[in-house]
Amino acid sequence: MIFAKLDVCMATHPKFAQAGPAATGYWAAALAYIRGHDLGGVLPEASVGIPLGLGADAGRTLAEELVKAGLFARHHHGYELLRYAEKNETKEDVEARKDLDRVRKIAWRAQKKRSASTGVPRGRPEEVPGSDSLSGSESPEGVQGELRPALRTAAAIPPDFAPSAESRAYAEQLALKDIDAVVRKFRAVAAEKGWVTHDAEAKFRVFCEHELRFQRRERDRDDAHAKGGRRADEPVGPARRILR
Repeated sequence: MIFAKLDVCMATHPKFAQAGPAATGYWAAALAYIRGHDLGGVLPEASVGIPLGLGADAGRTLAEELVKAGLFARHHHGYELLRYAEKNETKEDVEARKDLDRVRKIAWRAQKKRSASTGVPRGRPEEVPGSDSLSGSESPEGVQGELRPALRTAAAIPPDFAPSAESRAYAEQLALKDIDAVVRKFRAVAAEKGWVTHDAEAKFRVFCEHELRFQRRERDRDDAHAKGGRRADEPVGPARRILR
């Protein structure tokens, strides 16, 4: 069963209060639809009428209300549900999880065969010695060759990750401020969260897109503070601490 995650502060958050009950309900239904179809945080233009069966016109009207409230952003394919990847699995996350599950099952089946011949009890897939490290000393002969394709597609992001020239050019195209600092932040977040992915470069480019939105919000907040005021949609109190 697939689940989508809602932040508990949603019920009192100013942005949802601004959007109103109808748009908030549509947002929740859109979140479930996006998660259920692995759409990576984007509600396609052709699907705006599907959540709650509202139809294209009504769905688009509510989507625009969510844009005004800062919960959706217009996207060249439709509408992006902002901060989706911070709470929910992306396509990359799903693929990485499936790859790791496949590696564990392969190692478990190999140990099962060995246990049948040696009489050594076997554990559950997640308890298999070496199922995470997959060291040659703990894997039976021949298993390493079977595991190698999965290992190529699912690996932890190295602590010294350096983006390729193409990924750095993409970050420059986004006009990110201090790309070297963004790379260091990506490494730190990847290490903290234990990110495992089949494409570190793609993960970095997605991170850059989120960082761009973060930098824009920071710039807007600084501008608002410089003018002596606070944005109308800026969270206050506990909600502000939770979301930031």
